[in-house]
Amino acid sequence: MNQPYLIAGSGSPPGPYVTPRRGPSPMLKILVVVWLLGGIVGVAWAMGLFGANSTASSAAPVPEATAVPRHAISVEDLLHHVEDVKTKLDDTTARLRRAEGLIGQTLPTLERNYLPLERRRLGDAVSITEAARRDLEVTRQEIDLILNSLKKEYELK
Repeated sequence: MNQPYLIAGSGSPPGPYVTPRRGPSPMLKILVVVWLLGGIVGVAWAMGLFGANSTASSAAPVPEATAVPRHAISVEDLLHHVEDVKTKLDDTTARLRRAEGLIGQTLPTLERNYLPLERRRLGDAVSITEAARRDLEVTRQEIDLILNSLKKEYELK
């Protein structure tokens, strides 16, 4: 109790128990660097830069004169598969329209409750779903074209 109780301020020296602040330990730095390098190698592995995928591309290509076109499935099977894809595209388009409708019903409520951030996010979601729906429509038209050409080819045989 020989020292009086002083309030720390701008003019007083630091207290006897205050230690200077140090940076992170060297072991932590090494751990972070190893973790980052492992992540980079994992991404490169997933992209196919290492492993069997790189050896397959370096194999000698088959000359076109000796290559024989092979069909894995018949035209009738292709017709069934393309029709299935077409029905799935139609279902997905209907679900996207339903999602757009639900978002459209939610937007006025957000406007009334003064939630501009959520309203903006839903507006972005509407534009994304509209773009996806347009892409699905284009894909559906291409599938129809493929389906019609397969039907014509199947009728000719």
